[in-house]
Amino acid sequence: MPGQRNMADIMLVAILFSSLSLAAPPVVSSSDAKCPDSNGARINTSNGTYIVECGIDRKDDDFAAVFTSSYGECVDLCASTRDCLQVSYNPGNPGSCYLKSGHGFANIDSTIWGAKQDDGTSSKISTCPESDGTQYRAFGNIFQVECGVDRRGGDIGPQIYTNFVGCIEACGAHPDCVDVTLSGAACYLKNNLTTPVFDPTFWGAQIIGTYDKQATQVSTTFVAPLPTASGSRCPDQNGTIVTRSCGSRYQVECDVDRFGNDLHVGPYDVYSLDSCIDKCDKTTGCKDISWQPGNPGPCYLKSVAGTSYQPFDGRTIWAARQLNGCSTTLVPQTVQASPTATVTSTAN
Repeated sequence: MPGQRNMADIMLVAILFSSLSLAAPPVVSSSDAKCPDSNGARINTSNGTYIVECGIDRKDDDFAAVFTSSYGECVDLCASTRDCLQVSYNPGNPGSCYLKSGHGFANIDSTIWGAKQDDGTSSKISTCPESDGTQYRAFGNIFQVECGVDRRGGDIGPQIYTNFVGCIEACGAHPDCVDVTLSGAACYLKNNLTTPVFDPTFWGAQIIGTYDKQATQVSTTFVAPLPTASGSRCPDQNGTIVTRSCGSRYQVECDVDRFGNDLHVGPYDVYSLDSCIDKCDKTTGCKDISWQPGNPGPCYLKSVAGTSYQPFDGRTIWAARQLNGCSTTLVPQTVQASPTATVTSTAN
């Protein structure tokens, strides 16, 4: 979770998400798109529309790093590559183009030119009180606007600075967030729904359901989030067996570290033990994980559950040992690079 912002960072985030909420965002070709001029513009491709995000790096979910001659070539490559939903481009000669399979949390980095695929389902939000009760869709979650409502407590890390749309999208991208409160430009992400406090100076929004971004099928039944890093796994559930939605099973091991056998990926910065387990489920050859609680904290994926040790250097380590993998077959991700692109094994 980002910490306090300086004024330049605040302005950058405000400009980004204000442009995303305009009724008629500009459309540019991939060859003409550039930062900062095209920020918030749409790029129409053969595989959907991408939104230009200048100064935003949505970390994690990298599956390839490709050298391209331009930002537009990076976006076009993503559009022609299976499972690619966003890019982070670091301008250069050539530039580094990182292809990503998910929409991660927006991190401020003025050196990065980003683009994310637009699923076309997000409704428009104006201001409160006009938008009270309006629904907004982001990252598979359906939010309902609650003007004049603050649900106090349950804050996830320090506040970030953005506008209302940016606040909601930040929550949608966070695996543990179920509610947001915006006070001025300060956005607070929350991991539980507390009793509402009515104050006209606050703008709120809570998750009321989910939707399938591919089939656009909507479920209006609230789906509880995964347990958070604040204590719902360790120490209370030490030794218990957790069954995941794909059929995999893990045994929770609090204050245990199994040294060595790290896979040559990561470590990943995640916000909960469950998020670390999700990374393992999606990674071929992963049999065990170690997570150091943080906001976020590093997640280490391992090829085998080795000898267990109690952390000796004062660190807190939560582990989970896989008992069986997913019952459904995972399709490996592949990259269809253009003939002129050079694929490397580095990750952003």
